[in-house]
Amino acid sequence: MYNSGKSVVWKVIIIWFVFAFLHYAYRWFPSPVIAFFGEAEGQESVWGHLKMNFWTYIFVTVGEFFIFRKKIQDVSQFWTTRLLSSIMYPWFSMTFWMTGSALNGGAEPARAVELSFSILSNVFGAYLAVRLEQIFDTVKFRKATQWTILFFFIMAMIQYISFELNIPWWKLFGSSH
Repeated sequence: MYNSGKSVVWKVIIIWFVFAFLHYAYRWFPSPVIAFFGEAEGQESVWGHLKMNFWTYIFVTVGEFFIFRKKIQDVSQFWTTRLLSSIMYPWFSMTFWMTGSALNGGAEPARAVELSFSILSNVFGAYLAVRLEQIFDTVKFRKATQWTILFFFIMAMIQYISFELNIPWWKLFGSSH
């Protein structure tokens, strides 16, 4: 549907800007709504970044739908593909970001290195998600697959909402020493 290199670059840039907005918006507009989708001051966490990646992809997808809705040939295919991408994008981004720490023996890298990995993780995570989206746009999903993707999307959304309201009992990487 949107297979030009230019559209990929624009979508990745928009995803990065929406993520950056959600990450810092609470400083400019402190409100529970901003904290819910973004990050409240002093509440930075790995899970919070996964959550912001998830909501970023959803917000960009909603915008994409309204901008291009007349060009979308199969609305069901559009949403199935984007819901799958919204599930995958946070984990693509996190996989890239965690590499900085992994290469540093598990310790936090120097601030400049950590910041570089942080910025690049969102860019490369979004790039991979958008490129896979282009491939999935050409695949006709069976109904069972569409329902499974919807089921996983709902599970992800429940987790991101629930864990924002009630921090889970477990730590993402176990107890700290």
